[in-house]
Amino acid sequence: MPPKTKFTKEQITEAAFEIINQEGFDSITIRKVADKLGSSIAPIYVNFKSLDDLKYALVEKVSHMATDIMLSVKTHDPFLDIGAGNIRLAMDYPRLFTDFHLNNSFKKYIKHDDAHFSKLINKMSSSAKLKGLNQIQMADILNIMAFVTYGIIFNMLQGKLDQDYDEIISYMEDIADDVIAGYKIRKVSKQ
Repeated sequence: MPPKTKFTKEQITEAAFEIINQEGFDSITIRKVADKLGSSIAPIYVNFKSLDDLKYALVEKVSHMATDIMLSVKTHDPFLDIGAGNIRLAMDYPRLFTDFHLNNSFKKYIKHDDAHFSKLINKMSSSAKLKGLNQIQMADILNIMAFVTYGIIFNMLQGKLDQDYDEIISYMEDIADDVIAGYKIRKVSKQ
């Protein structure tokens, strides 16, 4: 009998990632992952106790990837980088992006921690446009812009936007500038 093929957790998770990126999160099964690896299901169960364990690892991989993309995109402004990263993520991984934000079965595997949010706020703090705002105020602006960004993205994914990436980012920057200016006026007038 030939020796059993061994796969690492990372290799298995990557195979599962490729499946959900093409077919969606709800399509993932142990059998599909094994087929993708050219293996029996045994090596998967050596690394993961259940399909749920694999799904948790997969969602964690997607969450880290999303954060990495939002932190790695470079425009002329660190705050704009976050939104531009979200747009890039949606353009490069539309099925994954939709599952991440709209699929309840995907959402149940998300482990909420503050690391993602803290990294984004940290990046924002180096934006000249946000100078003078504290972390709570930056978090408010980030949440407001998340609604705007998701609106743009979902229109884009439905084919309702004809603009290319650079035009979308320019449009988003104009909106962000207005949001920041309005936020600063509103906060200063309340003090």
